[in-house]
Amino acid sequence: MFMTQSTISVDKKKKIIRITVSAVSWAVFIAIVAMFLSVFIQIITKQTPALFGYRFYYVISDSMSPEIEPGEVIVSKVYNVKKGTPEINVGDVITYIIPEGQDHAGMPNTHKVIKAPYDNNGEIYLQTKGVHNVISDKPIPITAVQGVMVRKSPFMASVYSLLASKNSIMIIIMIVPPFLTIVSLVYRLVVTIKQKNDEEEKPTPFSEEEYKQKVISDYLKSKDNNQDDGNNT
Repeated sequence: MFMTQSTISVDKKKKIIRITVSAVSWAVFIAIVAMFLSVFIQIITKQTPALFGYRFYYVISDSMSPEIEPGEVIVSKVYNVKKGTPEINVGDVITYIIPEGQDHAGMPNTHKVIKAPYDNNGEIYLQTKGVHNVISDKPIPITAVQGVMVRKSPFMASVYSLLASKNSIMIIIMIVPPFLTIVSLVYRLVVTIKQKNDEEEKPTPFSEEEYKQKVISDYLKSKDNNQDDGNNT
């Protein structure tokens, strides 16, 4: 089949656009699924997995009220002890694992930094305090820090509340499969419509023989027209 260079270029551009849109759509879908799984794992295992370098923490106490209320979810950048990133300063809200020897040891705690990291006999420590609390926390080693808060996430708070409810399993069974089915059907419908539109817009290709015949026919017509113009003159 013979196609002009311009037709091929247009088809390539459309193909690139379709691939890009599809890739972005799948990336968004995977990110949403990953966030759901992250929260679900946190609820089941009581551990907070990292997702793309961030962690979600569900606040259950009022120690940070009114800045952070119970039931809210915060997004924190994972703290890298070796690199010392992100930088921790006074006023930052961090989540750390309470060290052994302190009350609730081994549990995560989210409080505000009131004393920046400092050296104490060769080890780096810092100190925190809950906004609502009167007494500050005991100093903690920098190695206990898990993340530094970036912002709140109302969307993830809704997700967490949904999955943490008593009827969460039933809700997941009733909502997730239909939702995925609808997404799949909509995606297929969009792809089908785009393909149909592309086929309608796509010019009918000529075979090489048909193209040659068309060129010869156009040449003869042009020659006849020139001769007619000369006779009329």
